[in-house]
Amino acid sequence: MNNLARKLRPTPQLDYATVMHVTADAVTLHLDGLEILALQSASCLLRPAPGDEALVSHDATGRCFVLAVLQRADLAALQELAFTGDVRLQVSDGGLQLMAAEDVTLAAGQTCACLARKVDVLADAAEIRVERVSFLGKALRANVRAATLVAGAIETTARRCTRRLRDLFSFVEDHSEYQSRNSRHLVEETLIMHSKNAFHVADEIVKVDAEQVQLG
Repeated sequence: MNNLARKLRPTPQLDYATVMHVTADAVTLHLDGLEILALQSASCLLRPAPGDEALVSHDATGRCFVLAVLQRADLAALQELAFTGDVRLQVSDGGLQLMAAEDVTLAAGQTCACLARKVDVLADAAEIRVERVSFLGKALRANVRAATLVAGAIETTARRCTRRLRDLFSFVEDHSEYQSRNSRHLVEETLIMHSKNAFHVADEIVKVDAEQVQLG
């Protein structure tokens, strides 16, 4: 019975064909002067294009599959690897490199995730455009030569903040306010405060201690 079933089973044949038209469901081929419809096999990842020479498998029942694209009609055309459904590219032992002479683009309709123990990004210039950014980490260190920040509002909450600067310039157009429980200012040489009007108000004591005090 098994031998009889194998004899009745149609035997596929391999042929060369020319791609005429490609849709999402089928590929129209020119084979021996006839136009036939074929399906792109699961192992043929490169999507055929009109004019390509393809290796096809067909049998007497009319089943026809494009097994491989042998030669492209237009070498400058887009090389597209087509999949349906979820895809995973897994390397069991070793690394994976994606290299391009020009551009590399990653596009996702929902989420683009990057999971790694270490991420290195090397570039001459970078542009990041996002609506919202959330950063959660234990330590952040930035070493830059110059930085420019333009924002509508900035709010910083920290338990301790330490700044070490050589020069500091603050330009406030309207109002500046500083509130603290205790405040101490240490200046090695000269402290100059200049204003149109100055008010020093204390609930208890105002003390001025110096070798010379000049008013006027």
